[in-house]
Amino acid sequence: MNKRIQPQATYRSQFDERITTDWDGVDFVAETFQKIGEYVVVAGEAVQVGFGASSGQHSAEGRVYLDLQDDAADEVNGLVRVEIHNPRDRHRMTVFESRTETLRTSAADRRQQLAFPKVGDAVTTDYKIVITVRPDDAFTYSEDNTNLSMDITIHDVRE
Repeated sequence: MNKRIQPQATYRSQFDERITTDWDGVDFVAETFQKIGEYVVVAGEAVQVGFGASSGQHSAEGRVYLDLQDDAADEVNGLVRVEIHNPRDRHRMTVFESRTETLRTSAADRRQQLAFPKVGDAVTTDYKIVITVRPDDAFTYSEDNTNLSMDITIHDVRE
């Protein structure tokens, strides 16, 4: 995970375009962390959570937005974490943590979304970027009603 990478190219991507979800319709238990999505890093890539340097809210390049909703299209409040898991799916580190109320800003206006610069080390082949949520109350997860936009940095690398 911490090996030195020599990027051939670096670019911004959206986590939500690469995410694997199999949790639609799953009942979430109150006050218990459960996955809502993950991305397994593929060969030839190194991935960092966030994008760009740390800067002010209005000038930040990287952004994150999450409107977590249940199957009745009601807002779900709770704690959200972005974690790094090793190839055996063991938790290695938490790189970001926030309340859903903070992340539920504006889907349309990126300037209102939470600034999200690069955080943590780049992870390589077979590592996972995992999003978990610990809801305040039990709910049934709805992929169709939930809106996630999270910038990540992709480094094309030679293995």
